[in-house]
Order: sequence, then structure tokens, then C-alpha cells
Amino acid sequence: MIFAGSSGRRQSGIAEVSLTFDNSDNLLPLDFNEVTITRRVFRSGDSEYFINKSACRLKDIHELLADTGLGRDSMTVISQNKIDEVLNSRPEERRSLFEEAAGITKYKHRKKDAMRKLEDTAQNLTRVADITAELETQLGPLAESAGRTSRYNELYSELVICQSSLLLNRLSKAEKMVEIAKYEQQSLVDDELKLSTDINVKESEEEGYRSEITRADDKLSNLLANINKANTELERLDGQAAVLRERISQAEYSLTRVNEEKASGIDQLKNINNKISQAIAVYEEKQEQITTLKKLLANKMQEYDSVTNLIRSYERQVETEKEKTFDHLQELVTHRNAINAIERELAKLNTLKTGFLTEQNDYKAQLVLAQTNHSNISAEIKTLAAAIHDNDIEQAKLEQEKYSLVKELDSLLLHERQLTNLLNENKSRLKVLNHMQQELEGFGRGIKSVLKSTAAWKNNVCGAVTQVLKVDQKYITAIEIALGGALQHIITEDEKTAKQAINYLKEGRLGRATFLPLNTIKPSPRRDGELTAANSPGALGFASELVDCDVKYRRVIEYLLGRTIIANNIDVAYELAKCSSFSVKIVTLDGELINPGGSMTGGTVNRRDASFLSRNNDIESLQAKISGIEQNLQQLKNEVSMNEKCLATLTEQIQLALDYRQQSEVRQAELIVHNDKIKADINRLTLAEKTIATEIQGCIDERTQLEKKLTDTKSAVTRLEDRNLAHKQMLEEWRSKLTELTARKEELNQDLTEQKVRLSALEQNSASIQENHKQLSEYAGALNIKQDNLTEEQTKLKNQITIAGAELNGITNSRTIQINQKVTMELDYKTGYSRKIDILTAAQNLDKALKELRRKHTELQNRLHELELLSTKYDYEVTRCIDELRDQYSLSRVDALKLYRAGDPGQLAKDAKRLELAIDELGPINPAAIEEYTKLEERQKFLQAQYDDLVAAKDYLSSIIGDIDRTMGSQFKEAFHKINEYFGEIFVKMFGGGMAQIRLTDPDNLLDTGIEVIVQPPGKKLQNLVLLSGGERALTVIALLFAFLTYRPSPFVVVDEIDAPLDEANLRRFSSFLRDYAVNTQFIVVTHRKGTMEAADVMHGVTIEEAGISRLVSVKFSEKAG
Repeated sequence: MIFAGSSGRRQSGIAEVSLTFDNSDNLLPLDFNEVTITRRVFRSGDSEYFINKSACRLKDIHELLADTGLGRDSMTVISQNKIDEVLNSRPEERRSLFEEAAGITKYKHRKKDAMRKLEDTAQNLTRVADITAELETQLGPLAESAGRTSRYNELYSELVICQSSLLLNRLSKAEKMVEIAKYEQQSLVDDELKLSTDINVKESEEEGYRSEITRADDKLSNLLANINKANTELERLDGQAAVLRERISQAEYSLTRVNEEKASGIDQLKNINNKISQAIAVYEEKQEQITTLKKLLANKMQEYDSVTNLIRSYERQVETEKEKTFDHLQELVTHRNAINAIERELAKLNTLKTGFLTEQNDYKAQLVLAQTNHSNISAEIKTLAAAIHDNDIEQAKLEQEKYSLVKELDSLLLHERQLTNLLNENKSRLKVLNHMQQELEGFGRGIKSVLKSTAAWKNNVCGAVTQVLKVDQKYITAIEIALGGALQHIITEDEKTAKQAINYLKEGRLGRATFLPLNTIKPSPRRDGELTAANSPGALGFASELVDCDVKYRRVIEYLLGRTIIANNIDVAYELAKCSSFSVKIVTLDGELINPGGSMTGGTVNRRDASFLSRNNDIESLQAKISGIEQNLQQLKNEVSMNEKCLATLTEQIQLALDYRQQSEVRQAELIVHNDKIKADINRLTLAEKTIATEIQGCIDERTQLEKKLTDTKSAVTRLEDRNLAHKQMLEEWRSKLTELTARKEELNQDLTEQKVRLSALEQNSASIQENHKQLSEYAGALNIKQDNLTEEQTKLKNQITIAGAELNGITNSRTIQINQKVTMELDYKTGYSRKIDILTAAQNLDKALKELRRKHTELQNRLHELELLSTKYDYEVTRCIDELRDQYSLSRVDALKLYRAGDPGQLAKDAKRLELAIDELGPINPAAIEEYTKLEERQKFLQAQYDDLVAAKDYLSSIIGDIDRTMGSQFKEAFHKINEYFGEIFVKMFGGGMAQIRLTDPDNLLDTGIEVIVQPPGKKLQNLVLLSGGERALTVIALLFAFLTYRPSPFVVVDEIDAPLDEANLRRFSSFLRDYAVNTQFIVVTHRKGTMEAADVMHGVTIEEAGISRLVSVKFSEKAG
């Protein structure tokens, strides 16, 4: 429970509790004499766990305490609710208590882990079997496809010869057409130059006219703007004049109203002053009556308080004395009980002392005989021991050296096996990852086909985007989410390669792919909002700046990631998106995505086994790890070899020492065995004699103390009886005085009530008069203020009328000036407009001549363009033929001429058509079928080996589970019979008779059977546990608890008020059992019963000294008794 704070202390953020166990008997499997388990709870709800101040998991603590009697399902903590839970639970639920006591909990956990591993192995088997079956179905069709591919290669070679010959014929024809077009183009260039010069002259004249027109337009615009400005000013002056006239009219009307209101206010003020004088006279009369009544009431009240205080004093004394009377009676009963107990103890001591004296005489006679025999044998043993002493020292030294060496060698061998297993695991993982990379695992069919192609254009394929990227592990998830499907986009040198790859996919029906040609990709510029968001707190920057790649591919990366921002988390990302009005793309390190427009994508991210980008990082990490492990393993093997040689030498030396010692020890062993037996008898007899003597002296001392205690107790009883009688007489006198004072208090109370009623009526009447006076005074003040305000308003209105008249005269003069200026500007505008019309007429005539020249120039340019297109067309034809030779057939012009087949082009085309039809008849061809068939066959063999390993692992796990089941069954059966026997015995002792036993609901199924509890209290029939009384139910659970503790003692048990329903007889039995079992188990008992407290060694109490702060108070009864 975390401290919530108090008025003087701040609240705490954490709470911590520790349990310290004495582990000197190695009950807990840790090499410490003390084990401390700690839990720390934070206000957020999180928890931390520690074992000896070392951080651990909760699971580690559960495993540490398993089968120690402190497990989660044990009866370590028992409350009243636990009693009902144990008795009312179903037999199957009750089984967990017996499993904890039987010590099979750890086996259940191990079985659970083994079952989980078995399930994982089965799933892996199914997965490998499915993949193997799928591969087997692919091998047949792929072998057939490889045969078609071989035939395709033969036909394709013949087709290349025909097609290249046709392309050479087209190439020759195109080169001739390019020469003709260039010759005609040269003759038309001179004519085009002359026309261009004439057009330029005319355009210069036209530009002059345009300048004059622009200047005329500017002048007219300025005049028109000034005229409009003058009109606006006239309208403004007319509006101001109208406002001033209206203002003068309103001011004159308001002045009349103010004069009338001022005269009316003077009359009202006279009436109010008369009413105020009358109210003051009445109020003063009432106040005199109130003062007289208050004096009388104060005297009565003083007498009432005096009587009340006396009554309270007597009541407190009476209550205090009542409590003392109860304490006196309880003390008297306690002393009388003590007298009876002391007399019983004295009788027991007399009987015990007689028995001890008889036993003491027998032990003394046996001791004398044993000491004589021991002296004779000891002398002979000393002589023999000296002969082998030196050999023992040397042998011990050699054994110690061997032990150290063996321990070191075992540690080295264990470390070697661990490193070897770790190396094999990492190599297997690396092999799988490399195989997945080589097979392009996770790529689409189309992408795989392009990247595995052997065509000539494949040399210009740079690879997929994910293959050229290098990403820090921290950003992998963010980059994968940001790129999405673009991770598998293919980068090419140019758009021609992309086209060839697309044709390849279409022809082979191999799927689709997206291509990014380096010569056409252009990144978009970053916007201001994106730059601002990237530099904001919480943003890590643009995604393109957080990845590494070759400079050659930087434009592609900028194109894909240049406008994507990476943020720390979704909260930061949302704030950045909100600030940029949801116009940027933001991705977080955990993979959440906010798109432009505000849509959000998130949730769990699937495993990255299929991610090419992640696998690259994993492979590099594994390679470095494997290299380090191999170096450590070789160094470890060298150390093992050296230690084995040393161990062989030491073993030989020890064997020699053992042979020598064996010869000397034969005789010594016989003597020592006989001597040890006699010595043990001497020790036993000596100890027994001393013990008996101590017991006899203890009886004498205890009897003396008891007799003295009996005399003191009887004297105390007589003294307590006299004190009790005197106390009762004094209590009766106080009660009589209390009755008289109570009657006087009632009389005074009735009189005070009547006087208070009269006083309240007078005060209410006086308050009403005072309130009326206050309202009249406030109203008179308001009328005076209103008169002053009206006088001030009258003066202001007169001033407003004078000022408004002066402003109206000024506005009339300004309007006359504006009208004269407007007339002058309108005349200037008409003159400028006529000049503009004359210039426009001249410019139109020049424009007609210029259009005619441009028409002729355009016709000439069109012809030049046609010739240029013709030249370009055949240039493209030349380039296309050369490109087709290179791209489709991987031939240069020189190589094609070597394959050239002379003949009729028509016949060549027919041969090519025939070969294409033959290739089409073959159907879809997989160019990589032969290579894929070989790799698929190798993978099928690899998976079959993996399948065999998994089958062996599955059989091994099944055998382990079987061994665990057998161990659990035998251990549970043994524990069940023992606990059943102990339960029956303890139940009889607890109840003083009756019968109790536990039964298995399904004896043939020991691993899952439930457990029934059957009880029959003495003098009753067998009945359902629910029908037992509260005390019987508690005793039944207590008997079961002690049965568990008898079979497997627990370090400690917490008992929370389970003794509440027990009567005194059962409580004494319960306390007796607690004392007996406290030898092996520490009991922490929460109780209110004195009988249970008497059995305790230490009692703890909690007291609150200040608000919210508690303190533990402890008392050790053993120290008090001493």
C-alpha cells in the first residue's frame, strides 16, 4: 500500500516490502545463507522484483519458491475466506493444495514448458511438411518446363539470325533517307533567315505604337481616378452636413427634456427627507427595550452554564469509575484463576521429581563401566594413527588440487558445449537467412523474375530498392512502413531497360513490377511546411536523410523518401501533422503512419522474417557473432587439453597414496568403529545424567517459585475485594448529586427559552425599521446625484449645438471648391481620349502587314519541321534497329553483319514467322527454369533433413513428458496417503474424537483426479461440509493445514483470525498445536483471542501517533518472563 500523505508529510511514489529467509539448511536452491525477496510497487501500477537486491522476474520468484511450501497454491496464508474457499471449492480445484504439499508443482511447470515446446515442434513439423509437399508438386512441372526451355533456346538462336538480317536491311534503307532529308533542309534555311529579318523590323515599329497607347491609357486612367475621387469627396461632405443638422436637432430636443426632469426631482427630495425623520424616532425607542431584555437574559444564561458544567463533571466521574469497577472485577477473577493453576502445577512437580531420581541412579552405574573400556582402546588407536598421519596430509593436498582441477575442467567443458550449441544455432540461422536472401524470399513473382533474368538488359538493372538501402536497426520499421510496396520497386539505368523488362514480364506472363529509371526520376522539392515539421521538437528528420546508399541512387531515395518525416512516437507525429494542417506524410519509429489529409494507419507490425531489409542487418550481426564465438571456442579447447593432461598426472599420484593408506587403515578402522561406539555410549550416558540432574534442580526451583507466587496471589485477592467494596459506595453518592443538578437545569432552560422569544421579536421589529430608514436614505442620495447629472448634461448640450453649427459652415465652403476642380478634370479627359483613337488606327494598319509576313514565315518553318521530323524519324529508325540488335539479341552492328543471311527479305520474314509460331507452340517459357529446378531440388533435400530432426525432437519431448507424468503420479500418490494418515490423526486430536479422511474422485487418473474431504465430528453422522458449524469448519481446515505441515514443513504460515469461531476448549487445542509445530515453521497469527496470544513468542501491535503515520510496537514474551 503506497503512502498517500498526511498534513505534515508528502505522499510517496512507491511502496516496498521484503521477506528475509534463513537458508542455512539450503531449502531454497541458492548459494546464500540468507535470501531476501523484495517487491517494489509504483503509483503507476508497475512493479519490480528483486532476489538479494538483484532484479528478477515474478516468474523467477515463483520457480524459487516452488515445492518449498510457499507456492502460489499453498496454504501459506489462511484467512476466514480461505476456510470457505477450501471447503466449498470443487474437488478438482482443491487438488492444487495437495500438489503444492506433494512437491510436484515444479514438475507441472516443466511439463507445461515441454508441452508448449512440443506444440511448437508439431507446428513446425506441419509447416515443413506443407512446404515439402508444395515443393514436390512443383518439381514435376518445373522439370517439364526445363525441357521446353532447352528447345526454346535452339529455336530462339535461329530466330535471332533471321531477325538480325531483317533489321540490317531496315538500317541501310533508313540511313539513305536521312541523307536526302538533310540536303533539302539546307536550301530552305536561307529563305527563312530573310523573312525573320523583315518580321523583326515590323515588330519594332509595332512596339513603338504600343508604348504610345500605354502612355495615353495611363494619363486617361489618372484623370478618371481623380474625377472619381472628387465625386467621392462631394458625397462625403454632403453626408457630414446631414449628420451635423440631425445632431443639432437632437441636442435641442434633449435640452428641453433635461429642464423638465430637474424641476420634478426637487419636489421628490423634500418628501423623502420628512419620512427619514419619523423612522429615526421609532428606532431609538425599540433599541432601549432590547438593551434591558439582553441584560436579564445574560444573568439567566450564566446560571445555566454553571449547572451544566457541574452535571458534565459528575457524569465523567461516574463513567470513569464504572470502567474502573469492570477492571477491578476482571483483575480479581484473573488472580483467583491464577491460584487454581498454581496448585495444579505444584501437584505435577512432585510426581515428576520422583521419576527423575530413579532414572539418575541407573545412568551413573552404566557410565562407570563404559569409561573403563574407552581408556583401554584409545591407547591402541593413537599408536596406529601416527603411522598414517603424514600420508593423510599429502593425500589431502593432492585431492584438493584434483578437485579444483576437475571443477575447472567441468566448467570449461560446459562452457565449450554451450558455445558449440550457440555456434550451431547461429550458423543454422545464418544459413536459413542467406538462403532466403538468395531466393529473394518475400519478393513478388514479377520482381523475382526480373532480378533472376539472364537477358542482356539485366546488366542495366541495378536491383530492388531494398537491396541498395542501408538502414540503421533503429529506423527499419519506420522505413519499411514509409516505403511499403516501394521496397520492391526495381531501379534501372534508363527507361529503355525498364521497357525491356516490362516486355519480358508480359511475354512470359510472369507478373508485374514497378521500375525507377535513374535518368527520368526527379524528386519533388520540399515545401515550407515539410521543412518546418522536420525541424520541430520530436521529429528525427526526413526519412531520406536517415538512410544510406550509393551516391548513384540518391535521387531515387529522395524521390521515394525525400518528403516523408520520421517522428519519435504517435503523439509527436500527430502534433506535427496538426501544425502543418495535415499536409505532410509522417511515420513513427513504431510504424504508425499519418498520411496527408489526416488519415492514420497503425497497430501491430507483423514479424519481419520476410523483410529483405531486416534480413541484411540480421546477417551482418550473425556473421560478426559467429566469428567471435569461433575464436572463443578455439581458445577454450586449448585450455581443456592442458587441464586434461594435468588431471591425469594428479590421478596417478593420488592412487599411489590411496594404496599405501588402505593397508594402514584396515586395522585402524576396526579399532575406531569399536571405540566410537563406546565413546557414543559415554556421551549419551553423561548427557542423560546431566539432563536428569538439571530437570531435578529445575523442579525444586520451580516449586519454590510457585509456593511464593501462591502466597502473593492470595494476599492480592484479599486486597482487591476490599478496594472493590469501597469503590461501589462512592459511586452511589455521585449518582444522587447528579439527579438533583439535572432537575435544576431543566427549570433554567424553560425560563431562558421564553426570554429569547421576546428578544427575537423586538430585534426583528427594530431591524425592519432600520432597513426602511436605509432605503429612504439611499433613495434621497440617488435623487441628489441625478440633479447634479442633469445640470452637467444641460451644459454639454448647449456646447454641442454651438460646435455643430460652426462645422456645418466649413463643410459648405469645401463643397464649392471640389465642384470647380471636377469640371476642369473632365475637359482634360475628353482631349486625351481623342489622341488615343488616332494612335490605334495607325497600329492596326501595321499589324495587317506583319500578319502576312508571319504567314509566309510559318509555311517555311512547317516545311523545315517536316524535313526535320523525317530526318529524326529515320535517325530514330537507325537507332531503334541498333538498339533492337543490342537489347533483344545482345548483338552489335559488327556482330550482326557476321550473322547476316543474304536473300529475299520476304523469305526471311516468313522464316522468322515460322520460328515464332514454333516458339509460341511451346507455350510460356521460364528462362530460369533449369536453374530453378536445380535449386528447388536442393531445397527439397534440405527441408527433408529438417523434417527428420523435428521428428526426433518431438519423440524426445514426448518421452520427457512421459517421465514427468510418472514422477508426478508416484510422488503425488505417496504424498496423498501420508497426508490422509496425518489428517485423520490430527482431526481426532483437534475434535477429541470423530473421523476424517480424504479420497480421490478418480483413483485411476492420478494426474487429474479431484479430492473429496470427508469428516464426521464426534457424536454426529457423516454430513456435507457446508452443514458444519463455523467452529467445525475452521477446525477441519486447521487439521488439514497441520497435516500439510507434518508432511512438508513450510518456512512460515500466516493465519488471519481463523480462531475467531473457536470456543475456549478448541482454542486451547489450536494453541497447543501452534506451539508444537513452531519448531519447524514460523507462524504469523492475526488474532483477537487471548488464548492464542498466550501461545505466541512475540506480539506486534500497530499504533498511529500522528495522522496517517503508523508505528509498530513489539513485545517479546520470553524477555518479559525473564
